[in-house]
Amino acid sequence: MDLETILTAATLVVTVAIWLFDRYYVRRRRLSYRVHWNSRVLTSPGDKNMKIDLEILHRSQSVPEASFVMLRIQNVGSLDIDAQDIRSPISFHFPGRTIQHFEIDAQELSPLDAAHLSNWQKETLTPVAALAPKGAATGGAPTVSAPVNGASLGDVLTLPEFQIRRKKSIKLLLLLSGSGTGVNAEADLNGGTILPERRRSSRTQLGLGLGALSLLLAGLLVGLILTNDSDDPNRRAGAGLPSISCPAKGSVSITGSTTMYPAISTIAKQYRKRCPDALISVGQDTSENGLAFLQRGLEEDTRTGIQANARIGLAMVDQYANAPSTPETAGLEHWPVGVTPFVVVVNKSANVSQLTTDQLRQLYRGQVARWNSVGLGGADQPVVLVSRTSGSGTRETFEQRVLKNAESAKTSSSDCLSPNLDSTAAVLHCEIKTQKTVMDRVASIDGAVGYVSFSEAKKNQDKVQIITIDGAYPNQQEIADNRYPFWAVEKLFRIGPEQPASVRDYFVNYVLNNAESRKVLQQNDFYACSDPAFLDNTVADECTQTTKN
Repeated sequence: MDLETILTAATLVVTVAIWLFDRYYVRRRRLSYRVHWNSRVLTSPGDKNMKIDLEILHRSQSVPEASFVMLRIQNVGSLDIDAQDIRSPISFHFPGRTIQHFEIDAQELSPLDAAHLSNWQKETLTPVAALAPKGAATGGAPTVSAPVNGASLGDVLTLPEFQIRRKKSIKLLLLLSGSGTGVNAEADLNGGTILPERRRSSRTQLGLGLGALSLLLAGLLVGLILTNDSDDPNRRAGAGLPSISCPAKGSVSITGSTTMYPAISTIAKQYRKRCPDALISVGQDTSENGLAFLQRGLEEDTRTGIQANARIGLAMVDQYANAPSTPETAGLEHWPVGVTPFVVVVNKSANVSQLTTDQLRQLYRGQVARWNSVGLGGADQPVVLVSRTSGSGTRETFEQRVLKNAESAKTSSSDCLSPNLDSTAAVLHCEIKTQKTVMDRVASIDGAVGYVSFSEAKKNQDKVQIITIDGAYPNQQEIADNRYPFWAVEKLFRIGPEQPASVRDYFVNYVLNNAESRKVLQQNDFYACSDPAFLDNTVADECTQTTKN
């Protein structure tokens, strides 16, 4: 073993030791909190023609400017947190609002601690008049002032001491009054603190950096060992990887959806390692241009009478699954790859976390100029609409499933920064070709809103806010229950029938059925059509659709 290998191994050991010290000693106790819901209850509809009389009552009294907040508190540290570890109680502050009522869900805690929190909640919410005879001294008041005849609890909720084991959590549901929107948390733990779930401290970043360095050094060490062992017969493409059946030499050309590109390009690299005689090229464009690529091949095969292009072409498409047959799909068939959710994302400066389908329709009709418009409750900022270009499958899915119509806001900008195409438009609106660029624009421009795949959005959660639509979140169950509307069945289109002996069909079989490729799809938030959540519902129907014209 040479000097470089020895030094790399020693550096790896030291780095891992520092990382373990940081992870399991320095960050022993850590709580995170996540705001699942923070929304005002609209008691006066924006449409004057709607006859709705909605009033929120608590203890038979009206709650002005009512809002609901749902919080989750989780132990994300490396140790259990005991009651004595809480040096300063866990407190939540709601500036500009007052607490009218709250509920605690402590089912994940020990029975003793769950009962302790339940009893404290009941005592805190019991009117003083019910606790002591008239004129008697109350003494020993709870941490949060007890209400009298329905009076509010103030703007701070301070929890009593309790034990919470590692990875366990509790949930809080609060009814508040007032115009504020903020949620702040404080706690002093023995060797730890409480942080928002999506915020990474410098200490966390250090741990991530050490972990990344450890992986880099481990990879370098493996490379050095393999390089030094030049006589090892396993030093060839695909050595040590599961073997698969490979056809004779051939090529496959794939283009289309930018949503599918990351997963399919990764799988193509894996396949080439196992079948080095196969040339798999993957590019990205729009779903429409991917279908046009196949159509040109179909026309050439028809003209020459030779099925040359039919054997090598694939188009990645996330077109709306229920769209009627079009000239672009004539003569084409497809394999369903999986279900993927899309999301609406907003720059965090807009201070918006949820929208309804009606609000999204108004936005993309260009009818809402600022985020603090009636009903949105966001910041005093101009709205900047970031759309995909015409021909994008993501845009078509957004229009068909969410907007129920085409986007009608004027395209007024080419760079999303200035109205250089139409200075008369009420809202700045630009169109972007790739979802990665959409994400970059939304993340960097105050007040920007756009739509991308769920996988792309999750990579950038520190920069943008993922929006719930009609209160629903993009997961398998909410899609299966027809609660979350923004999704599509991703497909690989081909020319004509299947050709089992072709390199193209061998590759598609690998994409759909190989365990390692399925793992890549899952990492990119593709849900298998065979997922039990999708049985006997709309998703199952669309997964089994074929396109034969």
